Amino acid sequence: MKGKRFVGTAASAALVLLLMAGLALAQEPASTPLGTGFTYQGQLKSSDAPYSGTCDFNFALWDALTGGTQIGSTLTKTNVSLTGGYFTLALDFGTGRFQGDGRWLAIEVRCPAGSGTYTLLTPRQALAAAPYALALPGLWTQPNDSSPNLVGGYSGNWLTSGVFAATIAGGGFSGSPNRVTDNSGTVGGGYSNQAGDGAGTVADAAKATVGGGDGNTASGAESTVGGGHGNTASGFAAAVGGGELNGAGGNMSSIGGGYGNAASANLATVGGGSGNDSGGHAATIGGGLGNGANGEYSTVPGGNSNTASGDNSFAAGHRAKATSAGSFVWADSQEEDATDYGVNTFNVRAENGAYIWANTTSRGAYVYNEAAGTTAGQGTAVLGRTDSDYGYGVAGYSYNDGVGVGAWSYDGDLIRAYDGDFPIGNLRFYVEQDGDVYYYGNLVPFVSLPSPDGGEREYVSLDGIASTEVWVEELGSGSLVDGRAEVAIDPIFAQTVALTEAYQVYLTATCQEPVLLFVSEKTAAYFTVQGVGLDGQPSACGFDYRLAAKRLGYEDSRLEVVEIPAPVEVDRESEP
Repeated sequence: MKGKRFVGTAASAALVLLLMAGLALAQEPASTPLGTGFTYQGQLKSSDAPYSGTCDFNFALWDALTGGTQIGSTLTKTNVSLTGGYFTLALDFGTGRFQGDGRWLAIEVRCPAGSGTYTLLTPRQALAAAPYALALPGLWTQPNDSSPNLVGGYSGNWLTSGVFAATIAGGGFSGSPNRVTDNSGTVGGGYSNQAGDGAGTVADAAKATVGGGDGNTASGAESTVGGGHGNTASGFAAAVGGGELNGAGGNMSSIGGGYGNAASANLATVGGGSGNDSGGHAATIGGGLGNGANGEYSTVPGGNSNTASGDNSFAAGHRAKATSAGSFVWADSQEEDATDYGVNTFNVRAENGAYIWANTTSRGAYVYNEAAGTTAGQGTAVLGRTDSDYGYGVAGYSYNDGVGVGAWSYDGDLIRAYDGDFPIGNLRFYVEQDGDVYYYGNLVPFVSLPSPDGGEREYVSLDGIASTEVWVEELGSGSLVDGRAEVAIDPIFAQTVALTEAYQVYLTATCQEPVLLFVSEKTAAYFTVQGVGLDGQPSACGFDYRLAAKRLGYEDSRLEVVEIPAPVEVDRESEP
């Protein structure tokens, strides 16, 4: 064919054949995969006349009309039969050669077949898009034996070789392509996003999804990143909704959004916020700043700088530290840590107090301690402490006619009072269930006296008298008539004392003359007083009396032995 001039005209392009292949595929079983080849038709002329015979062809795919880079390998077709100059060939440059940007076909020919050298036909033939393909610019498929891949957007977006059922819907640009590295992965858009772990195998991180954003990676199997920037979902079925620089590394962990959050344990959750770390199994952080939930099933609802490191613990507010299992800590805005007081404790720090409002005929607040205890202080239901020199550890206040403080005991003492720090100290005062009062010290009433200069009133103490037995007194006055007086005992008083036992009567004369007074008779209803002057004559003097009788039911009580609990020594620093 030396000296002959050949003219080649392109009849069809690759994307035309996509339409043609699609029409053919509709007539084939659904299980037959679509290949990457296409049909090329042309006409060869020699000296302006169609050539008939056999020829050899070389076909090369290029990315530019002139210069540029060859795409794939050169295809050689030999002994091609031409009739009237026309020929039809099936060409297949392999997977990924057509990615939405321009392609040109360089053709070399020698006729007859097997003779001489090849002649390059110029110019290169542009492969034009079919009309329907023009509606989807920048979109191409990669057929395979399982499920075709679909790639859109930037031509540099890529899939790991061997991946199937992968999708890149769009996005990407030079230097920041989107990529799918594992089967059934999806990238919706954005740029520099990756679905899959890129470990070289295509099945270990399948079904990962990145919705959009930039710099996001869903590297765990069935993991999801909705969008945002620089987010990572590396655990199995982990999810990051959005935000920036968040990482869900635990299996089935999740982060809603925010900035710089981490859910590193299995089933861990962070709702949002910034700098939060949910590192315990099934731990939860709702949001806030700089919080940590490192215990299993621990919770931080929000706030700032809170830590729930105990299993099943709860920390909220500001700088609350729930370090023990099952502990609950809520802390106010003070700039210091508030820690718990042990396992399964409820702890609140509130600088200006805690308030409970109730409107009920039942209990406004009820604390029930089920523990029995074995030593002093153990099993206490309510403990109050104040560091004030003027405050009260526990106070009760009734605004109307109610009782300020009440005391009940089913089987023990009603009240006990100690000196010292709880629970150490010496017992000073107690009231038994039957109402008996015991005290260590003196019974000292005090009275108010007016100030002599009109200033504030003064209080003075009046010491009482202690007795070895239980005596009850009745005071009264009488007068002698003809040296005799019969004094009736108050019947109400008589019901409180043992008048069948010997009782005592003390007499004091109230007249201006010396007189001898004595009790001549004592009964349960009255006693008789007689008196004479120094001359032996019956007196008419007045007198005062004090009747003392033993309290009913305590007739035999004398210097009763009282059991006083020994003081308990406890390290004060260990107590809250």
